[in-house]
Amino acid sequence: MFRLFANSSKGAALRTAPKSQQVRNLSIHEYMSANLLSEAGIKVPKGSVATTPEEAYQAAKKLGTSDLVIKAQVLAGGRGKGHFDSGLKG
Repeated sequence: MFRLFANSSKGAALRTAPKSQQVRNLSIHEYMSANLLSEAGIKVPKGSVATTPEEAYQAAKKLGTSDLVIKAQVLAGGRGKGHFDSGLKG
């Protein structure tokens, strides 16, 4: 699944390392949380979801800009928890 959006926000907030392991009781994709925020009146970047290359192409055309970001999204257990057979960690 892909999420495409125009002109992503610049910069990121600094975070300090948590003192204990974070517990997550809610696991949703970014596009789902963006929809919830938008419905609550909070501004989020324009975007859409595509599950095929053809849908991604149409979604990109619909945004009407050449400044795009394409993100693949999977629920994989959190940042840094994935790894490859070679030992490389993501």
